[in-house]
Amino acid sequence: MGFRSNEGSDEVSQKYDWCFNNFKVEDFNQIYKLILKHSKSKAVKKHCGHFFRFLAKVVNHEPEKCIYLMQNYKNFERPDVRLNALQGEPVQILIEAYNKITDDRCNEKAVNIFDLILQERNYKKEALKVLSEQDRG
Repeated sequence: MGFRSNEGSDEVSQKYDWCFNNFKVEDFNQIYKLILKHSKSKAVKKHCGHFFRFLAKVVNHEPEKCIYLMQNYKNFERPDVRLNALQGEPVQILIEAYNKITDDRCNEKAVNIFDLILQERNYKKEALKVLSEQDRG
């Protein structure tokens, strides 16, 4: 059994996600291609909490690349609305990236991804909550 046949298993997905605890912000550009592949993989469908926390650290340094990664959000683990996990992270990453970027095309991508996320029930409540917190200050 190779990587492709196991990447969607719960155990493999957890291990891949856990690796993001070991990455440093300054490593991001060196491992970006690997992270991009991960964002498109089956492994990210089951576990991506550490992945999002890593992107939340990186977004201030590489907002455009974070938006490119977030374009794959349809592949990401869906939050369980009964739990308090993974609900605000994607939205927060997009908002922070949007606020850092001056390129209109990239900002438009962020807004489009955000609009798509708002259409999903699992994200909508937390997205509106994050927006309300942003408005307050």
